[in-house]
Amino acid sequence: MNLKRIKSMSLDEVGYRLKIAGTKKLSKLSHRRRDFLAPERFLTAFELPSDYRGPYAEAVANRRWRAAEDYLLEHMRTRARGEGYHGLQPKYFLAPQDRPQVLAALQQHLPHVPAETLAAAGKYLAHEFSFFGVHHTCADEIDWHRDPLSLQSWPRDFYTELRYYGQTDGGRRLPGDVKHVWELNRHQHFTILGKAFWLTGETKYALEFFTQAVSWMRQNPYLHGVNWTSALEVGLRALAWISGYFFCLEAEVLETRTHALLLRTLQLHGHYLHRHLSFFTSPYNHLIGEATALFHLGMLFPEFPQSRQWRATGWRILCEEVTKQFHADGMCVEQAISYHHFTLSLYLLALLLAERNGVSVPPEMRTRLERALEFGMWSQQPDGRHPMLGDNDDATAFLFAERPAWDFRHVLALGALVFQRGDFKQQAGACDECCLWLLGPESPARFASLASFTPAATTRLFAESGYAILRSGWEPDDQHMIFDCGPQSHGLHADETVSTAHGHADALAFTLCAHGEAILRDSGMWCYNGELSRQNHFRSGCAHNTITIDGRSACKIVGRLGYSHVPPVTQTYFTSREDFTFVEAAYVGFGFNLRHRRGIFYRPQAYWLILDSLEGEGEHVVDRWFHFDPHSQLEPAGEWLVARRPDHKNLLLAEISAPAQTADFFCGGENPEAGWLAPGYGRQQAAPVLRFRSSAAMPVQFATLLMPVAAELPRLRVAAAGRHGTASSEPFVLELSTADWEDRIIFNFTGSRQRVAEVSTDAEIIFEHRLRMPARHEVTMVRGRNLKIASNEIFALEKAADMKCALTVPADRSAAVDPEELTGAAAARLALRQTAGADAGS
Repeated sequence: MNLKRIKSMSLDEVGYRLKIAGTKKLSKLSHRRRDFLAPERFLTAFELPSDYRGPYAEAVANRRWRAAEDYLLEHMRTRARGEGYHGLQPKYFLAPQDRPQVLAALQQHLPHVPAETLAAAGKYLAHEFSFFGVHHTCADEIDWHRDPLSLQSWPRDFYTELRYYGQTDGGRRLPGDVKHVWELNRHQHFTILGKAFWLTGETKYALEFFTQAVSWMRQNPYLHGVNWTSALEVGLRALAWISGYFFCLEAEVLETRTHALLLRTLQLHGHYLHRHLSFFTSPYNHLIGEATALFHLGMLFPEFPQSRQWRATGWRILCEEVTKQFHADGMCVEQAISYHHFTLSLYLLALLLAERNGVSVPPEMRTRLERALEFGMWSQQPDGRHPMLGDNDDATAFLFAERPAWDFRHVLALGALVFQRGDFKQQAGACDECCLWLLGPESPARFASLASFTPAATTRLFAESGYAILRSGWEPDDQHMIFDCGPQSHGLHADETVSTAHGHADALAFTLCAHGEAILRDSGMWCYNGELSRQNHFRSGCAHNTITIDGRSACKIVGRLGYSHVPPVTQTYFTSREDFTFVEAAYVGFGFNLRHRRGIFYRPQAYWLILDSLEGEGEHVVDRWFHFDPHSQLEPAGEWLVARRPDHKNLLLAEISAPAQTADFFCGGENPEAGWLAPGYGRQQAAPVLRFRSSAAMPVQFATLLMPVAAELPRLRVAAAGRHGTASSEPFVLELSTADWEDRIIFNFTGSRQRVAEVSTDAEIIFEHRLRMPARHEVTMVRGRNLKIASNEIFALEKAADMKCALTVPADRSAAVDPEELTGAAAARLALRQTAGADAGS
């Protein structure tokens, strides 16, 4: 860590880092390979409110450990049933007595769940696992340290002595990407095994859970091995063990000694979490995962003497952090879609447990989580999945069933019930089984009775989150675009200070769905510990639908997750009308003090215009990148290009305005930039990439048309003149026409009245749309006072306004106004002019 980074830290951060360093050193000095699972090390400290110095206390006092363990199991089973318990009565999401109602609800509303659960559980019985695209079968006793690719095991040294990020430790190559071992050791399949037992009563599923848990305890003594190196991994494992524990607590095959060891291991997880909370090292999804687990341990196990402190600490962190984790308009501050839903799911898990146990939930927490769900609803593509924005490691807060990658509709379904939102239900599509397990057996019926509705708006600027989302509608075959016009990620710096983040160097990038299909995509994120240049490619500008200059991204990429010189992005314009949306943003970056300004004009169901301008000094190589889905094949079509798909859901790409350039096409080449995307962690897939390359003196501008088309291409004509951008000193006009319609768009950000052909106006945007059959001519004015077409004065207002009207168009293209189509001040003004004319002629 360099001096610049240290100077940027607050006193709290410096104190925290010193404390963590001290904790690790002290742990190493004081730690011996003690038997942390010996009964005398923990049974004496357990507090059973139901015991009242009864048989448990007597057994412990006389060191009759087996008797104490027998009573402990009886106590926990009785408490879970809510019977004969006189102390604090914590409630998990489901109790044993709920089983008949759950089975009935499944049969009526989710009949597919039992069979799918047993199929998944059967694989876990056979020790068959699949993570990050790697399928492997483990031995009869699972080696919890073995990498499934290299087949090497990680050392079982003290946790502070292990290096696990990257590929080497000094001159020694690491066994592999630690994520593969960590993913297995999250043990989220314990929920599936527990669920299978709960649904069938067959003890083989519970026995497998207990056997794997005992095996893990034996191979992973406290603070030894790679599975004790990350607090988030400890937290997620604790949540999975809690789930498996309550599902299998009634199993006859649960031995009292095994049960006591399960509780002790959960207690050790709590100890670790409380001492290793990632306040400044990973203060986003890591901290929230750790706090959620600590809150669960403190709430659900009052037998642990530290439970009150853990419960209070976990809940305090969750309450204090919620406004730091999510922007006020919804997106998580890490600017990564996968981690957005991961953090959101963790919060929902904690909120539901709190409400079930009578803990007061701050209104601001509910508000932020509802806004986060709203963002998830908007960012969801027509196919039900999300664009692959930012980093990703397939993380999930809970695993009740396997799900397609980038499909988070189960979170939206849960949110529909938590917040009683019919629009969430509409986009979720169906009740998910997580609703049943977390909200109770009546939740599927509640979901069915919730009235669904489609959101009224189709375009929204999430200004603080930094995304403009443009839709043509909410149906499966509609169009969808996300334009990144905001921060790269929280905690990054505009100077040489290096910080790590999950957001990518994707300033002003976009993703696009046409005909309901994702056609222009984000390339995703490959991995955290792979070959460095390939890993960093997926974080760079050339892996996104944006611009790079002289091979550079907008910011500087440092190491595996670091960035410096991250430019702030300014949203310079946004307007959304009935017939079009225009949004523009800009930043200064690339290490050359160059300003990139990108505007996007969208006419729903018709086309997008991508308007790029670069301002600065010197001559530079400008690369503009377009990343297509793997099903697309790029073909020339006269002077245009077409991305053709087998289902004829095609996209036409037309260069309207650009300097001399070359067009290069890549797919599945040797280098990472030569046509690859990463659909999930550790996976790569060949996909077409188009690069337009220009060597141009600054300033320079580009205009690109993207139009959804079918098998037969339209007869398209385009023309453009002037300079675009809100900083331009001259107007920019663009005309497009097909056999069915003709559009003219005039951008005028000069601040004065300008004449373009037969149009005279001071408006910032004029949009004319002519439909040939039936004949119709409409004009929309944005932020203007005057509009004159030929000799006809259309608008003459005292103050700038947004207006729209329909015109009648003679053959000579001069326009006459249809008064019935005018609204607001323009209608009143026209009426006055017509009256005056009539008086003069009478």
